[in-house]
Amino acid sequence: MKKKMITFGGVIAAVLFALLAVHHFYTREVDTSKEPDTSKKEPAEYLHITATAYNNGQNDDDGISLVLYLYSIRDQTMSEIARFPIDPDYPVAFADLHDNKVYFSDSNPGEDFDNLRTPKVREVTFIRPKTLYLMDLDFGNYQPIYHTDQFEIRLTRQLDANRILMTWDPFMGASKPRTLRMLYLDTQKVEDFDVPGIKEVKSFYPRDNAEGIFILGRDLNNTYGLFYYDLVTKQVSNLFEKYPLPKNHRSLVDFVYSMN
Repeated sequence: MKKKMITFGGVIAAVLFALLAVHHFYTREVDTSKEPDTSKKEPAEYLHITATAYNNGQNDDDGISLVLYLYSIRDQTMSEIARFPIDPDYPVAFADLHDNKVYFSDSNPGEDFDNLRTPKVREVTFIRPKTLYLMDLDFGNYQPIYHTDQFEIRLTRQLDANRILMTWDPFMGASKPRTLRMLYLDTQKVEDFDVPGIKEVKSFYPRDNAEGIFILGRDLNNTYGLFYYDLVTKQVSNLFEKYPLPKNHRSLVDFVYSMN
């Protein structure tokens, strides 16, 4: 049975429950008939990119809209597949291309949550011990594979059978730009993993073939964008360089890598 690598931590669980308490998840029917054909036998890779846009083209005065872009890695094409008004909190979205549905989050106006970053919490939980577990897809038969209390593990993705990439902080609430580290399971060795030209990593996904990594973050010019790092050629490219964002663009929020 295939396994997924999952991190556990009491504070993380509390944050997730807080998010679920104030965020509501919805679905909408969308027309994806003009999108790349997903019925082919070989799985195709996609990026589901969540962004926001100003409704009036300039500021938040008239509200914002969630925008979902779909990027075909095989065809190297970008298209907007959904746009609808939301409350400006933390939107996420994902497209089910087979059933023509978009799943997205929204929150009621005025609702908020404690993000557990008060001075008292930072003082008490300077570094929270982290354990990585390898777990079956049915959430059973899990086993610990790595533990540390030397730094904060923020996000983990498995590159291949022996290597795990992670974003990290030296301690909770650190102001240093978040970067990547590589964990080798066979030796338990952890080392910095530098991506040329990238100074900060917010989120990332390795490709299924382990030949590259998609990174949402900032480059050395402080430009925030979605980048691709080719592990074979060691080259970095900006996905939106060929697909300029519209004038009413507000922000890139997050993205998801999928195979359909």
